Amino acid sequence: MENILQGIPHVAVYLDDIILMGATKAQHLETLDMVLGRLEEAGLRLKRKTFTFLADEVVYLGHRIDQHGLHPVQDKVELILKARSSENVQKLQAFLGLLEDYGRLLYNLSTVLSPVHKLLCKGHKWLWV
Repeated sequence: MENILQGIPHVAVYLDDIILMGATKAQHLETLDMVLGRLEEAGLRLKRKTFTFLADEVVYLGHRIDQHGLHPVQDKVELILKARSSENVQKLQAFLGLLEDYGRLLYNLSTVLSPVHKLLCKGHKWLWV
């Protein structure tokens, strides 16, 4: 999909999802026209029920995207804040996965989590203080 839509401005592709952005309605519609043209040339069909047109914001992959940028979704933030201590590797991996969804929004996350990642190493003993 990325190769098909390569070079079209204001387009983001993730797997088989396409997000179009535009500063104005006219720009958005122009981009939409280019995208639909490329998809038609490639012989691809779309499912109309999965479309959202001209939205002021969308929630996608745990983020809210609007004219001001990328924001965390409150439900996910609450999950992080209410998380209990991880008692085993599987629970720790799940929690780290939740945090890493917001890695771009959390300053210096990899440095802060470095000691925690050591707990994932085989044979590392957990010591609760």
